[in-house]
Amino acid sequence: DRIAQFFCPVATQFLAGPVQLLGLDFYNRPLHDLSTYEATLERLRLLKTNFMSIVGARIARIAPAYGIGGIGNTYFRDSWRAMILSRAIRDAMIEKETSDKARRLVPLVVAQDEVERELRERDQSFPIR
Repeated sequence: DRIAQFFCPVATQFLAGPVQLLGLDFYNRPLHDLSTYEATLERLRLLKTNFMSIVGARIARIAPAYGIGGIGNTYFRDSWRAMILSRAIRDAMIEKETSDKARRLVPLVVAQDEVERELRERDQSFPIR
């Protein structure tokens, strides 16, 4: 899950970078004076010479925000959700026991168990921290 969350935005840059470069090239250099074949060769030459620099720059911009940021956001969101649920459960247990409070406590306990199970599964599936 975390591996895909990091590498999918990075991998898409290998397609999105050249497409954007071609779009900019079509706009900035119409190449009306060349035949279609010559214009195509010229644009392919441009892609070949600039591919790694364009893709590298896009990866450097995208990886921290969508890769690392996305993983961190998911981790903190799940941790904070577990903390809020724990506090709600603790507060409900401290209050006087009434049937209404007990009914409200059951979904919180179930949600807490689900969050804790998801966190355990995720931590076991991705042991590197």
